[in-house]
Amino acid sequence: SNVYGPGDNFDPDNAMVVPSLISRIENGENPLYVWGDGSAIRDLVYSNDVAKGMLQAAYYGTQGGYVNLGSGIGVSILELIKTLAEIGDFEYEFDTTKPSGFPKRVMDISKAKKLIGYNPSTSLKDGLISTWEWYRKNKKEFELKKNYFKNWIMNKLLGKTIVITGGSGMAGSAISRALNSFEDVKIRLISRNINNYLINEKNVEIVPFDLTSSSFNQNP
Repeated sequence: SNVYGPGDNFDPDNAMVVPSLISRIENGENPLYVWGDGSAIRDLVYSNDVAKGMLQAAYYGTQGGYVNLGSGIGVSILELIKTLAEIGDFEYEFDTTKPSGFPKRVMDISKAKKLIGYNPSTSLKDGLISTWEWYRKNKKEFELKKNYFKNWIMNKLLGKTIVITGGSGMAGSAISRALNSFEDVKIRLISRNINNYLINEKNVEIVPFDLTSSSFNQNP
């Protein structure tokens, strides 16, 4: 699921879909250009609902298994953009020459409801309003978080090779894109299906996913 809410990462270079869109709108991107045709469906869940679910899981237990903490509701990217447009004043355009992403990702939360009484109750619009208001009031705090991330990279990762799996998805791509801003960090991106987000990035070595290949097994 895509968890969003106050205190999120709003860096458009590596944030998830909701905070990334809010950041771009707040910073004057108008019209807002959105990849794909808006048909992709995602599970968007407010962070407070997930936090409550985690506490419920700790208190009631999950009988030794796992539970999904999402909204259980599919929201199209088009619906998300339209809801944001009800809150803020901006225009938007979909760029259908770009990929829309995986067609549908929605969590099955039936087990969480049964075992721990999980019940995410925050509507999409209410969650977006709360998140957007927090960002408007706390932009300086977000900038500090960006600096913390940069300082950690500078101290821990420079001169090293970072191996990232799942590179054909948003998470692997976003992490790679963020790390690529540091010239002395080399990235080995391992993926089954390489997307076009990173083909031209200067420090990224694309490695096809193959458990038997020497490139996969060699020490990074």
